[in-house]
Amino acid sequence: MDITNFPDPTRESYLRTLFSQEQKFTHYGTDFHYVPKPLEEGETRNEIIGRIGRSVTMEENLSPSDNFEDSR
Repeated sequence: MDITNFPDPTRESYLRTLFSQEQKFTHYGTDFHYVPKPLEEGETRNEIIGRIGRSVTMEENLSPSDNFEDSR
C-alpha cells in the first residue's frame, strides 16, 4: 500500500486501512498471513482485531519401510 496516494495520510487511518485487509508477509524467512476479524452485524469497535497464522507441516505417519506407523 502506497501512503503517498492515500486520501487521509494520518498514521491511524493508514494503519486502519492496512489492517482491514488480508496481508501476507515474511518474518525471519517464514511466511505468515494476517486476516482481520470482520465486524458482526450492528457491531462497532475502535480496536483493530485479527489473526496471524503460518502453515505448519506435520509428519503423521512414518515411511513405507516402517509400515506407515503413527509418528506421534
